[in-house]
Amino acid sequence: MARSNVFLNYTVFLILYLVAIIVLFYDNTVIIGYYFIFVVTCACTLYNMSYLTNLEGMELVPQVISFSIVVSGIFHSISLIFVIMMISNMRVKYSSTYGTPIELPPKYQVQLDMFKNLMISTFSICFLLLLWFALYYDILNKSNIVYTKSIGNIIANPFPYFVMLVACAPLIMSSINLAITNDFTKLSRKELMK
Repeated sequence: MARSNVFLNYTVFLILYLVAIIVLFYDNTVIIGYYFIFVVTCACTLYNMSYLTNLEGMELVPQVISFSIVVSGIFHSISLIFVIMMISNMRVKYSSTYGTPIELPPKYQVQLDMFKNLMISTFSICFLLLLWFALYYDILNKSNIVYTKSIGNIIANPFPYFVMLVACAPLIMSSINLAITNDFTKLSRKELMK
């Protein structure tokens, strides 16, 4: 694919994510926001899988970035499925007012708020990783053997190692979100209707 097409596609995904996050934080569009962000996340994950896995000649650091972005996208898609399942269990409660704020028991409301914050943080870090991937690909794609010959080389060029550490963050945060939303499956319909 031409670089301009890739840049345009990721720009569109960024705009869609921003709109989805804005919709998610308006009081009367929360439910619609979760559906919207689910569709955008699935589309972006599929695009990332097709684009990042078809690049040839990648060394370790770009592979770690690609793996982190794709796996965190898959984890968030699964997490959003759990949230949407919870919302669909609440559809009787919200059938007359579609899109209203979700009212959960206090413990689960805190978890849902944490889910939102971690989701936004994960998307932000993934965007930053994609930006580094695009801007510094030549620096990041050098063979790791060059960097690890001595401690002096690692100290002189810490950027690839820093990027690898940052690439772990989306995996950790999306795993936490998966655990949080898995708790939503334990909510009974009776608890949701309170």
